[in-house]
Amino acid sequence: MPTTSTTPPQVTIETHGCKLNQADSTTISNQFTNAGYVISADITSSEYFVLNTCTVTHIADRKARKSIRNAKRTNPDIKVIVTGCYAENASAILNSMPEVDHVIGNTNKTILFNDLLNINVKNHKNTPLNYMNNKSRLMVKIQEGCDQICAYCIIPKVRGREKSVDSHKIIDIINESRSIQNKEVVLTGTELGSYGFEFENQSLSTLLKSILDKTDIPRLRVSSLQPQEITDDLLSNWNNSRLCPHFHISLQSGNERILKSMRRKYTLDKYSQTIDLIRRRIPNASITTDVIVGFPGETEDTFNDTYKFCESMGFSSIHVFPYSSRPGTSAFYFKNLLNPELKSEFVKSLISLSLKLEGVHLKTNINKPTSVLWEKTITIDNNLYYTGLSENYIKCLVSTPLDISNTITHIKPKSTLLTYLLAN
Repeated sequence: MPTTSTTPPQVTIETHGCKLNQADSTTISNQFTNAGYVISADITSSEYFVLNTCTVTHIADRKARKSIRNAKRTNPDIKVIVTGCYAENASAILNSMPEVDHVIGNTNKTILFNDLLNINVKNHKNTPLNYMNNKSRLMVKIQEGCDQICAYCIIPKVRGREKSVDSHKIIDIINESRSIQNKEVVLTGTELGSYGFEFENQSLSTLLKSILDKTDIPRLRVSSLQPQEITDDLLSNWNNSRLCPHFHISLQSGNERILKSMRRKYTLDKYSQTIDLIRRRIPNASITTDVIVGFPGETEDTFNDTYKFCESMGFSSIHVFPYSSRPGTSAFYFKNLLNPELKSEFVKSLISLSLKLEGVHLKTNINKPTSVLWEKTITIDNNLYYTGLSENYIKCLVSTPLDISNTITHIKPKSTLLTYLLAN
């Protein structure tokens, strides 16, 4: 609760996991800001530490517990609030931790600022929104929840059934964000391809058309899609250069038997046809993916199928996830678990392939014109650079004495440096 001190009270917010969680943390940040709090990275002077958690893997759970303990160790007087997916899935475990003051699952986040903390949220019509220390890029949640029930996934349990955000609200949020000069909006959700199913004549495609027509956001990015959701009609929106030509399309396995056991909604044929369609329609698009290694029933042969399929797709990058058994999923009861040492070997092999593909992707983009949203400065080998993301999701560098933060410029990269394209 705000104090009577002349110094505004402070809150530290830490976010784990996906872009959807980042969007939720933006909402949490705004609520605190509108109640008179200052968002601070300095945990030693904050009244509250809010941890927005992930629970996709047991490693994410462990990371959350570590952050909680570190926060209380750093500031014994701070009030620790845990929310997000781990809070939804394992409230008893978190409530048993002596460091935790409040546990609030995804379905009850609104009580964080009403019943629980008794924070009086001010009328904020004229209050600038606070966007989590990233004035360049804004995560906007357009839907959450998933009805697909993949065998390995805990998300339907912690996020609930699919539900879409009204398009008028989405457009209002984007237009409001322009008051602090956001240059890019990332549309986030659990199952973006199902957007608008409960509204009349609404879909992800119609939403994209509305945003491009009714806002002036310079860059619009779609965070993740599934192959069966991508159609000619949807891709026609990318004729507008404001839509960033980057597609993240989860694969999970390159073996048909494993895909079927995972209960994914596509075949490898459908997946490869979708990749071909994107590349025909949008030749400069980059395509990234997720792969789970060590799903029950995985063998050396099935992993080799996945490796070869990923290699043939020519992804820009692969996010590699060791399989994590999650109570509450059907795969939790599956047998034939892969030997941990072999799983670790497979993970390293696929990460190595990803690094190889990333290097190829970087080199193929040398001398190709692109636009970059510059965000911050970093130092490499004692040299200062601005870093930013290209329209097709490549990290870029430029050396300049000018302040170019939160600007979009066109470059023609001449070389690479580490994992970056270098503009000069």
